Amino acid sequence: MHTEIILLENLDNKGKKGDILKLKLGYAKYLITKKFAIKKTRNAEMQIAEIKKHALKQLVKEMADAKAIVEQLNGKTIIIKGKSHEDKLYGSITINEVAHAIETSLNFKIDKKKIEMPDHIKDLGDYEIKINLHPELSCKIKLIIEAE
Repeated sequence: MHTEIILLENLDNKGKKGDILKLKLGYAKYLITKKFAIKKTRNAEMQIAEIKKHALKQLVKEMADAKAIVEQLNGKTIIIKGKSHEDKLYGSITINEVAHAIETSLNFKIDKKKIEMPDHIKDLGDYEIKINLHPELSCKIKLIIEAE
């Protein structure tokens, strides 16, 4: 048995806020109880336009915020010092350390999930790190790993 719902949140691989989906009853009930969706009714259909309008405003705001951050971060350099021997680090530089370095040196708190870099950096040197701030916007910063 299927039922129609209206999404209140963007769901990966399912749809975007305001979309009408026809799902199996159990999954639809799950989404409704978690407040990710509402059951499709005549009144709810009238809310779709309002939901989509609000989602569009939110998207525009997120894009503007991301553009401002890109303008301030793009091309910046951060330096991380690590214990090393002959150009090899004793440990490795992780995404968490890079996120912390961005926050302390550039005063921007970046979610580590948005940082794209090699899994673990184990050598001294210069690296280019990509930060995906928005699906359509990203910036690159230079990461310098130096010996302590």
